Amino acid sequence: MHKYSRIFLCIMLGSIGLHLPRKAMADEALQKAIQLTNSGKYAQSIEYLRRSTDRRTQPTRLYYSGYCYHKLGDMGNARNVFLTLVRTYPSSREAQMAETFLKQMSARSTDDISTTQNAGQTANNIAAASNSSGKQIENNAQVNDDSDEAPSDLAGIPDTSKIYFSVGEQGHMYVDASVNGRPIKCMFDTGATGFTLGFNHLRQCGLPIPNGNPQGANSGGAGRAVPIWYMDVNLKMGPITRKIRAKVQEEMSMEPLIGYAFMKGLKYEIDSKGKCMIVTKPSHSGSASQDNQLYDIPCKMISTKAIVPLRINNKTIPAMVDTGSNATIINAATAAGLGIEIPADAPTEYAGGIGGLTTFRVVEMDLRFGPISKQSFPVRIGGSAGNAIGQDFLAGYRFTIDQDKSMLRFYH
Repeated sequence: MHKYSRIFLCIMLGSIGLHLPRKAMADEALQKAIQLTNSGKYAQSIEYLRRSTDRRTQPTRLYYSGYCYHKLGDMGNARNVFLTLVRTYPSSREAQMAETFLKQMSARSTDDISTTQNAGQTANNIAAASNSSGKQIENNAQVNDDSDEAPSDLAGIPDTSKIYFSVGEQGHMYVDASVNGRPIKCMFDTGATGFTLGFNHLRQCGLPIPNGNPQGANSGGAGRAVPIWYMDVNLKMGPITRKIRAKVQEEMSMEPLIGYAFMKGLKYEIDSKGKCMIVTKPSHSGSASQDNQLYDIPCKMISTKAIVPLRINNKTIPAMVDTGSNATIINAATAAGLGIEIPADAPTEYAGGIGGLTTFRVVEMDLRFGPISKQSFPVRIGGSAGNAIGQDFLAGYRFTIDQDKSMLRFYH
């Protein structure tokens, strides 16, 4: 088996939602089921899952069956399938995800009973909270990830802050944060724009759930949009608190994502070895350092994402610095434009994000980014989102984003 064929891939390309872990499997019925799931054809997906007989993919098939039943609103079958998965394959990654769904379904059942009994009062409470939040926003700065305007809340932020993080199994950065004073663990993801969380996280924090129709949509690498609601919150990470317009999905089976908007107007340095971020105001970041052609890389800010030049097989492409992705990715269109040929035996991997799963092929290439050069480095090709430099490439290095000079600076 190829050495990369069993790597678990968790990709965070732009405010990821549903996290569906996958392994590389040569199971045509399962692959067809995944495609149908991504297209929202859950009933057809279940039919293909029933056709699959490969015993090696049984945990995966059970997980997808439960997920499809859940999306179809058949909670009875969803619960039965998830319970079977947890009891039969308790040590599998799929069982862990099934347990998350079972907890959410149990919590929702309790909430439904309470909501039925107190529907009028709940609606009044949410409306009151919304109105109160709106009045606060009129008199206080708010960070909007879609705005190009400089934030006006910098006066209330410490001149220098240190935010510690832990590193997950897949290289992701986890931080202790709080939403409206309620503590919750989040993922820091520069590939995301704003702050994204789910109804389940609001319940966990004891905060009201948005009501009414969705107010927008969110999409990621899978290219399929999911409905979202907007909610103004006070988000705290380390000693820094900012007012953020959160994007709220119905459910998220991973931690909330804190995107680049939280750092808007600030300079931050990521120290992978020290497992901390050092955040400074532009006016307190010390004397201007002399540019170094090797260690300073031109960086263009598009919305709230840092775009840098990545050299691949002696050709340069734009890529975003994505701390939420454990893998380095080239989208399908860019790969085609570069004339990259995908070997027939290249391993296949699946990554979960907003809108479902994305299929990737793993191809080894020669890469260079500033002072970092890697030969025969595994790159994932696929998806419709932007190209990304992931944690597999950046791990162990210390760098900062200098927005004033439009530079990504490595320390040396």
